[in-house]
Amino acid sequence: MNQMLHAICTWMAILLPSLLWAAAPINDDGRDTLRIQTNVGANIMIEATDKEALMELKALDINKILEDMEMVTDSVGNSKIVIKKSDDTYIREEEREISFDTPLEDHSDNAFRQRARKYNSSGEYLSDEDTEGDKQYGMKYDSDEGMEVYWGNKYKSSFKKSRRRSSGYFGMDLGVNNWLENGRSPSGNAPYNVRPWGSWYVSLGGGYLLMLSNHFGFDMGGDISWYNFKFQDDDVRLVKGEDRLIFDTADPSINSIKSKLTVPYVNVKLVPTFKIGPKHRGMTIGAGAYAGYRIGGYTKVKQKIDGSTHKPKNHSDFYLNNFRYGVRFQLGWEEVQFYANYDLNPIFQTDHAPELNAFSLGMTFQIF
Repeated sequence: MNQMLHAICTWMAILLPSLLWAAAPINDDGRDTLRIQTNVGANIMIEATDKEALMELKALDINKILEDMEMVTDSVGNSKIVIKKSDDTYIREEEREISFDTPLEDHSDNAFRQRARKYNSSGEYLSDEDTEGDKQYGMKYDSDEGMEVYWGNKYKSSFKKSRRRSSGYFGMDLGVNNWLENGRSPSGNAPYNVRPWGSWYVSLGGGYLLMLSNHFGFDMGGDISWYNFKFQDDDVRLVKGEDRLIFDTADPSINSIKSKLTVPYVNVKLVPTFKIGPKHRGMTIGAGAYAGYRIGGYTKVKQKIDGSTHKPKNHSDFYLNNFRYGVRFQLGWEEVQFYANYDLNPIFQTDHAPELNAFSLGMTFQIF
């Protein structure tokens, strides 16, 4: 588009003075008409009441007119441009048909905008003004907020979009996890104490932010998550007894390096969410619930025996509950948020193991 307009501009700058002096056919209504057709398919039509009026067009800045035309053709809809002379002021009038993906609420039959751009006799731009007429419309457009159309000075209808209104995403939770015993951290000598750093919580999944208004909606989705509980004592070994989970100790001849329990789940969530900030951007805050189903479980240890490193895994249910459910809190800015999860039910079956409720804290990253 830019190359074509620049070519037209250059061509007109060379040929327009001579063409303006050329004789033009006379219409039935007494107006002189000059039609310029380029080899790239563009047509320019100039009408004047007589040759003297036609010569007055030489005072116009053709480059400026073409720049304005480029702005119009790059925007929404189709346009018709008329240039008039009023006293010493040249007026460029634009009547544009506006295209909408969604019809206007109140004036779908009058979706037009009529504007006037004024120049002085030297072709310098002066101002934009609304012209009088039954189809007088104004319009303002924001790339984030969408488009608003108004009749005169009063807004009548709008087609708006919020930056994140009803959109899907793929995200990841990354944080640390631990558990509480009867609402408190386990005692210092408990064999199931875990290390805060190294006990990672990871989830991968998708979601959909359904906005019911500019400020309120629901964040809902599903994911696969992994609890990783790295025990404080590297010698701890989980053993499923006949009716009790046993936190055993490794043989003293084994050099234990790491011992952890991993539990994966498939989860769903529903979080009512509020958006706070100018133009509906900025901070989001939400609190809701989630539920999950366990799809496995295993322990993994890292140890040295006779100078060789071994990483045995032991797959078992370890008296783990099959279901988890809890509450979730979210607070963040745009695609990065802080989250907190707390399981309302114990991770183990309470008649076979200590009553431990898992939780995790970390960051949520919306990848796309």
